[in-house]
Amino acid sequence: MHIVPGRRRSRLMRLTAFAAAACASLAAHAAEDFLAGERAQEWDAISQHMAEFRGNEAAQARLRREALRDAALINDADRDPLDVVLRRTRALLDDIETMDGAPDLSRVRTRLDTLSRQSAGLHADAPERRQAFDEACALRRRIAFSNPLLDFSRILFLKHDRARYQHMVDQYFGFHALPTGGVYVLDEPFGEHPDMHDVLAGSTVANGRLKGKSLEGGSFISLDLSFDASTMLFAWTEAEVPVEPTDRTPMEHLWTPGSTYHVFKAGVDGSGLTQLTDGRWNDFDPCW
Repeated sequence: MHIVPGRRRSRLMRLTAFAAAACASLAAHAAEDFLAGERAQEWDAISQHMAEFRGNEAAQARLRREALRDAALINDADRDPLDVVLRRTRALLDDIETMDGAPDLSRVRTRLDTLSRQSAGLHADAPERRQAFDEACALRRRIAFSNPLLDFSRILFLKHDRARYQHMVDQYFGFHALPTGGVYVLDEPFGEHPDMHDVLAGSTVANGRLKGKSLEGGSFISLDLSFDASTMLFAWTEAEVPVEPTDRTPMEHLWTPGSTYHVFKAGVDGSGLTQLTDGRWNDFDPCW
């Protein structure tokens, strides 16, 4: 470790702080760009739903009979996706406010009322309606995350790429899996600054054929969490691609210990990584 004295240290600290701020700014812009893209897609999707719903009277009648809540449908008064989202957001707010332990959402309701009044005076083709739509979606997100049933601060999830061949069966062939993904925890998922980390970073297998190795360069599927939320099960494959069979090579040649999925167990902190199955068979979908 090198100690940087005097001015050099101060300059280094300023450069480090600047770099950190730049990274945070880039991350914030990336998140905003992602949300903007999501909202644009939602606007288009709701527009399509409105056209399909209003263009099929038989479907309208069936959906009105089957829908649990009218708010889920398209109303005659809905001019565009903004009206749909405002109406459904109000229904969500009304529902959450009746729940035990619901937070005070009076300020959110006031803003929603203001946004509804402002949008009512806008012409259907006014560009401001798209801006109001973005704000309505942000309010909806805030209201949804205030649900008192969301009384946890961590989410365990698995990342998995689609297989090389887009066929339902092929998704469960280890030798068709792409060697990417992992098991992650999202901390403070409903806060302003959620943070994600790789659960198995630094973990090595404690037993069996892969003892002492990390689960890198393979593919993960079928995550399951124990009832006390302390231990997880999942399947992993080395995604080894065997030599393609020929007329003289039986199909069984495709299935090897390295080309098939096997079940593993570990603590949610990545400790105690243990291999539970092995061999030439695909084992997945473990269940507590």
